[in-house]
Amino acid sequence: MVLFAMFMSLNAQNLTKSNPANDFWTIIEPPLPNSAVSSLIEDKQGNIVVALGDNRKGVFLSRDEGITWDSLGLSGVYIYRLYQNFDGRLFATSGAYHGLYVLEEGSTGWIGIPNPGKDNITAILGTEDTTLFIGGWEGIYKNKDWNNYSWEYVFQLEGGTTQVKDFIDVGNGILLASVTDYLMWDLGGILRSIDNGDTWEFVELEDNFMESFAKNSHNVIFASSYDWDHSLYKSEDFGATWELLPNCFECIPSIVVDSNDILYTVRHCDLGIPQGVFRSSDDGKSFDPLEDMTSIPIHNLYLSPDGYLYAYSQWADNMIYRSRESVYSEFSVELVAEPADAGFVNGSGYYLFGDRAQLNASPSNGYQFVCWMNQDGDTISCDPDYRHFVTRNNLITALFDEVSDMPEFSSNSTLIWPNPVSDVLSIDGLHDNDIITIYDVTGCMVYRQSYHGNTGINMSTLNSGIYFMSVESVSGKSVLKLVKQ
Repeated sequence: MVLFAMFMSLNAQNLTKSNPANDFWTIIEPPLPNSAVSSLIEDKQGNIVVALGDNRKGVFLSRDEGITWDSLGLSGVYIYRLYQNFDGRLFATSGAYHGLYVLEEGSTGWIGIPNPGKDNITAILGTEDTTLFIGGWEGIYKNKDWNNYSWEYVFQLEGGTTQVKDFIDVGNGILLASVTDYLMWDLGGILRSIDNGDTWEFVELEDNFMESFAKNSHNVIFASSYDWDHSLYKSEDFGATWELLPNCFECIPSIVVDSNDILYTVRHCDLGIPQGVFRSSDDGKSFDPLEDMTSIPIHNLYLSPDGYLYAYSQWADNMIYRSRESVYSEFSVELVAEPADAGFVNGSGYYLFGDRAQLNASPSNGYQFVCWMNQDGDTISCDPDYRHFVTRNNLITALFDEVSDMPEFSSNSTLIWPNPVSDVLSIDGLHDNDIITIYDVTGCMVYRQSYHGNTGINMSTLNSGIYFMSVESVSGKSVLKLVKQ
């Protein structure tokens, strides 16, 4: 029997079901042990630049994708945000007297710029007309002359517990700023300017814990919140009005959108529910997890210009996660049926890295679907309608088997029925102390028991698919094939 031979081969290799989500990320160690990454970017040369802000250990650069790191200085300075402007200048925001540091392209030394206010600078934005905006606990400052860094105080935050977390330039002279209230929880919201940042006003969501912005190619703007109940909003009128996206999860500190309009979000909370990075290809109507990171408090996402997605935490002893491939990379999914005339398969094609390919297997008359197997021989699903996580080129086989309404016998005349079975499998022809063992197609044992006049085996808790029952008796050993519906 073909399937039995395949089963024996898999059992000999002791294969286990793969976890495709782990194929998405590669792990980069931070520059120093026991360090927390407060900000991460890729510069114009594709080098990774990180700030170890919480530990005041400075800024570091890697030219080899995180294998080795070089110090760029600023040790002893609490860095909130790194930002590289259109002209190649690298900025680091802080809360010190020099609240802003700048590293000119090609230079090796930082220039400290006096803080125009008295508090921390937590957000920064440069526009194409060389205007620079910074935001923090006190509000928003604007600078039109980078050579002199003369600041204009354009919006003052009230209450003393709020801060600007993020900026976005949505075009046509319209700018947005997210505001978070860390103590009162009712003074946050979204600020909007329609005159290139000269004046600002709260537009909506003034009682929300607003965090991050992202915009897609259709000018749909997304805003995330750290609230428990209202976490993701979208605007289709350049931020004038906002709509809460239903069926979304809570606590989203960071979002990004790639050039294919895929939305990525972080879910971070401490309620014992799945956390991690999620992906939406329908403007936030539904999400798929990239990986369950329940034990890893991911806070921030960053998307590099060439499409590499980064995820990292603000707490010490956590790694930097980087997508193994650019999210713009394409991979092929090729489907085949085995036997070739046993059924039809749909879903072959080219997909982006991280896509979910919808696969479908339909058996021909006289056959039934068994499972999907990848080119490594791993069973990846027993569902004929399966959404496959694409992280590489795939050759996927849909296994089918002939349908038999008659009970199956082995050489020792053991009788099992019904087969296929959905609930209780009845057995006849066994003797006391015969050993019954059931394996799935990957070789994993799912049942083992001595026979003592038992009338049946409860199969209702097992997944649908092919199983093999081994019967060991004094006269020898035999194997029977089972189909669980």
